[in-house]
Amino acid sequence: MNNEEKILHLLENMQSDIKDLKAGQERLEARQERLETRQERLETRQESLENRQKGLENEIKENRKAIVSMETTLVDKIRGLYDNREVVNDKLDSLNEKVDKLQIDVNTLIIKTAYNDSRIIRLYANNKDENISNE
Repeated sequence: MNNEEKILHLLENMQSDIKDLKAGQERLEARQERLETRQERLETRQESLENRQKGLENEIKENRKAIVSMETTLVDKIRGLYDNREVVNDKLDSLNEKVDKLQIDVNTLIIKTAYNDSRIIRLYANNKDENISNE
């Protein structure tokens, strides 16, 4: 093998190596493009997630406001019910006192009526006895 053949052989090897390098580089570029595409999709998804998260945060804020409003309304209504219960209890206490007084008055009238009835019976009996003795 002479020098020219050696050089030719080396050039052929180099050309083959260059083709292999080009093919490897093309594969790397293709992979790079797929990675970039995937990265773009990931970024898009991340933006979508961030938008959803912002929406959820806004919804949470609105829910908190609604809860605070409901709590305030509920507290006011409970306070009103408590106040009304106190008024009703005061009226019931007053009515109970009046009923107790009326019961005492009724008992007194019953006693007086019974006393008067017994007096009337005695007077009637005495009057009858007098009429019999006068005859």
